[in-house]
Amino acid sequence: MYDVFLSHNRKQKQWVKKLYHYLVSQGLNVFFDEESIPPGANIVSTIEEAVKNSRYVVLILSQTSIQSNWVAMEIQYAVHTDPSAKKGTLVPIIIEKIDFSSLRLSIQTLNCIDLTTNGTREEKLKYFLGHIGVRHNYINDEFENLLLIDQNISDLEIKIGGVEEILSWGWDGIRLLDEFINLDYETLENLIPSHEGHSRQWAPIFMNHPDTWRMLYSESNKIIGYWHFAPLFEDSYELAKQGILLDSEITADKVQFFEFEGWYNVYFVQICMLPKYRTTRNVRKLFQAIFTVLENLTKDGIFIKEICANAYTDIGRALCKTFRMQYLCEHKEYGSIYYSSTFDLLNSPIASAFTHLKETYIKEKNA
Repeated sequence: MYDVFLSHNRKQKQWVKKLYHYLVSQGLNVFFDEESIPPGANIVSTIEEAVKNSRYVVLILSQTSIQSNWVAMEIQYAVHTDPSAKKGTLVPIIIEKIDFSSLRLSIQTLNCIDLTTNGTREEKLKYFLGHIGVRHNYINDEFENLLLIDQNISDLEIKIGGVEEILSWGWDGIRLLDEFINLDYETLENLIPSHEGHSRQWAPIFMNHPDTWRMLYSESNKIIGYWHFAPLFEDSYELAKQGILLDSEITADKVQFFEFEGWYNVYFVQICMLPKYRTTRNVRKLFQAIFTVLENLTKDGIFIKEICANAYTDIGRALCKTFRMQYLCEHKEYGSIYYSSTFDLLNSPIASAFTHLKETYIKEKNA
């Protein structure tokens, strides 16, 4: 008896194989042709028997699968076992745009799991997994890889960059900030100019303070995510902690240079990434860049004492908690204010790989 039978065309093999390994890792018994058909077995009868003895037949729909004779045969077996679809045996998953009119009527009438839209893919995938019996531990590397249906995305080499890359591209600060601000509007709801600020305001801050930001970019020099913090002077930092400082009010004269050895307080202005690229690997790479910068700063005798941030979204609030930041107050207009000492941050699971950084901070504190 199988929990799931995976019906697909060979051109979807790479993604279906990832789905197979994920489902098996979650404890499900899965029929997947290249793993489940013994050598020398009668393929047709083995498939027929497996479909009949599966709780769910997961039909992977794409432009090629709807033209496949093998898939058509598997659909026929599945429909035969549940002709009125009362048992919900047949579960179609759409992984690329298709012509619905070309589908059999028995498929057109079913509620399909549509994974072709980036913005809703994770939600729909979780719904499907819950339906077939995966009840816990959705989020891991294998799950994140399932969100990469477009192989062109998963094959991209994603890199961390800073001001050197920007200059090598022939960009100036305005071009960079235009890209970052567009990214903010694309990833944050209800963002308005009075909250965000503008390119001419931020450009000198980014270009004159190269150790306060990093970006994530693809081979084609497309920026897909970034983070930025600002070492504010004491009066501006206190306003930020009280939730009465707007990002649009942060100008170059409010930002300290990392010129002298000592301890600084920083306001974490932004961390964001396009949902399409939000895999565990990419998120981890962006986070690790923060600790790498902190580690490099210690070599110049520069340490961060305290961090505060304005979390605009539920994801942002969860991220602050993950970094072991404490809730302070609501911002006067937009978001929630969190803060923490850098020592708390270095004790979070995210910083577990940077034990030397933590030791350096402890040594400096006790000096």
